Amino acid sequence: MSSVKLTAVLAAAASALLLCACAPVSGYENFIKSKNAKGGLYSFVIPFSDSLSTYSVSFFTRVDSPGRENLKEALRLDVTWTSPSGDTAAETVYMDASREVETYRSGISPRETGDWKVDVRVPDVPQGFRGLGIISRIDGTR
Repeated sequence: MSSVKLTAVLAAAASALLLCACAPVSGYENFIKSKNAKGGLYSFVIPFSDSLSTYSVSFFTRVDSPGRENLKEALRLDVTWTSPSGDTAAETVYMDASREVETYRSGISPRETGDWKVDVRVPDVPQGFRGLGIISRIDGTR
């Protein structure tokens, strides 16, 4: 391969990498180990930065054996959302902890852009519970 062709190929590859590096982040993921949950509270900050997008949010967990096999009931999650302006909304939901990832909500259209705080308390921690994570992804646009 001639040096001109090699230079052209390298320039094209570098341009492609730069374009990928400039692409907007389409999601957020974080996992907090049980030992790092302050007072049993798992606190996450989700950036909802695109006012035209809809989002999906899922919870995920890890439960070691033998705890996973002994899960008879759904895992209770007390969830509190705090908007960038400080408004709050709370609810209790239940997660099938025998599955590692559970969709919490899809099609979310936040009324405010910015960083939303999500606090989750797990009142009845099963044996072998290693922690809780959250995943946020852009679903599409409204």
